[in-house]
Order: sequence, then C-alpha cells, then structure tokens
Amino acid sequence: MGAHSPRHVPKDYIRYRLTGDRAIDMADASGTLMLDVTNRRWSSEILNGAKIPKEWLPTLHESPDVCGKLSKEGADANWFEDWHARRCRRG
Repeated sequence: MGAHSPRHVPKDYIRYRLTGDRAIDMADASGTLMLDVTNRRWSSEILNGAKIPKEWLPTLHESPDVCGKLSKEGADANWFEDWHARRCRRG
C-alpha cells in the first residue's frame, strides 16, 4: 500500500473485501478523533487543519446500518479462507 492508501480496522477490511465498499461505523470513526460526533459527520475543521482530504475517509454509517452488498468478486474469492487459516492456526 502507498503512503496515502486507505487503512481499515479488521472488520472494515473484511467488509471492503466482500463488498468493495469502504465504510466505518460511528463508534470506530469517533476513535479516529476526526468525527464531529454532534453532527455525525467527518469534522471539516479537523480534516482541513490536518490537510486530510475527505475522499480518503470511508463512508460513515450507524452501527446497525446495512452498508454494502456482497460483490461477485467477494463471493468468488478464496482470500478469506487463506487469511483465516494463517491467523487461526494452532501450534
């Protein structure tokens, strides 16, 4: 990944791989300290001050929202099986 590539928490990365959609829930977004919690949006003041383009950030969603549909690529890929096997081996 390049210097300005999107970063994801694990569950958001899995969602991205399955759907192709970059999304984050409000709880995780608040942990970035870039969320305007009162208005439930990315803080323009913080983003502008840090020179972070809003386009770099995922779409905001409330935790129970449906925020993507399984893509054909996500359904056909075997990456999850490989990823899971590497992280869940017992030794």
